Order: sequence, then C-alpha cells, then structure tokens
Amino acid sequence: MMKANVFHGYHYNFRFYGDDTMDMNLLKYMAFIQTVTYGSFTKVAEMLNYSQSGISRMISDLEKEWHVVLLVRSRAGIRLTSDGTKLLPYAKSLCYEYQKLQTQVDGLNGLQSGLIRIGTFSSVATHWLPNIIWEFQEEKENGFCGGQAVFGVSAQPVTPGGVSTER
Repeated sequence: MMKANVFHGYHYNFRFYGDDTMDMNLLKYMAFIQTVTYGSFTKVAEMLNYSQSGISRMISDLEKEWHVVLLVRSRAGIRLTSDGTKLLPYAKSLCYEYQKLQTQVDGLNGLQSGLIRIGTFSSVATHWLPNIIWEFQEEKENGFCGGQAVFGVSAQPVTPGGVSTER
C-alpha cells in the first residue's frame, strides 16, 4: 500500500500520492499559498516533504509560467507583490475546488474523511500526540478502530465511566 502525504493548510486538506496523481500545478499553487501564509520556504518545505530549494523552484516556475513576480525575497523573509496579491485568491479558489472534488470522489469510493481539532498544551502536542496519532493510524489500517476513534488527554483523574469533573 502506498503511503499518502497529507498536507493540512489554510482551510485545505490534501492527500497526494506522488506527482502522478495530483496535477503538479496544484502542488505549485499550494506551495505558493502556504509560502505566503507561513512566510517561509523552509516551513512549507517541511510541510510538503520537499527541499527548501524545491519549494522556491515551484514558485519560480509559476512566476515564469505567468510572466509575473509573485513574491519579493529578502533576508527579512518574503512578501507578496501587487501581482501576487491579485493572483493569490484565484490560487486559493482552485485549491479549495480541488479539495471539494476530492471529497466527492472519496465519498463515491466509500472513503470517509473529517476534521479533527485538538486543543492541548504545547508539551502534549510535542511529546504525546505524534505517537498517539501514529498508533491510531496503524490501528485504523489494521482494521481495529471499527470506524470510530475517541481519545482524550486530561490532567484530571479519569474514572472508568468517564471523565472526572473534580477540580
């Protein structure tokens, strides 16, 4: 089974299985959007599992294809040009529509997806959640979750029948 890269970003969740399945232009648009959102080629490269130079190259490719300068690059970071500001909403719209299309295709194929919001302390997010999520993915792939997953992290004592409300 091929592992999917999952990209969670500015209101978008994308799965792509290498460059064959997802149009390379969509990946470039996502790189553009996220570079603007995070202000860093390096951060976006980590999110997309690419090198920093690969993300920079995607943006440069868009600029060449469109004959415009999208970003001003400097030691202080990046910022949108006026052309970049005009084109960014269209790139966002394309990515959003792609996500809607993918959701419909997944629904037709019996796949379920959803959004999980987690509020926690940074120490829990850093040290515990990666392993919890990894174990959940492993159990789901092996068919142990039965379609549902519920877990919680609490600093308060937990009783066998539920979460304690003691303070």
